[in-house]
Amino acid sequence: MKIYTNIKTLKQVKRIANDLGIGSEELMQKQNIGSLLDKLIDEGKLVEFLQVITRDNQADFEEMEAEEVGGLIDSFFTGIAKFLPNSLRAMIKPQI
Repeated sequence: MKIYTNIKTLKQVKRIANDLGIGSEELMQKQNIGSLLDKLIDEGKLVEFLQVITRDNQADFEEMEAEEVGGLIDSFFTGIAKFLPNSLRAMIKPQI
């Protein structure tokens, strides 16, 4: 499944993060992905997040295995890290 990392996608992800009370710095720190995932599940926004990063409104994300969901989220953050300035790239930790 293709993961999108363009500005349109980043703005939508930022909106979701704001809805969850997650700031930009917290969102960009890869070690916080577990926390992000918890909040996405607790607030019922996980499917919306996955639809945004994949642009797929047809997939039944609720039937996906946790490993697949984690892989999509990890691919998104890995993908955007390549295009960030060094100052922001340094904030993304190499491990979840």
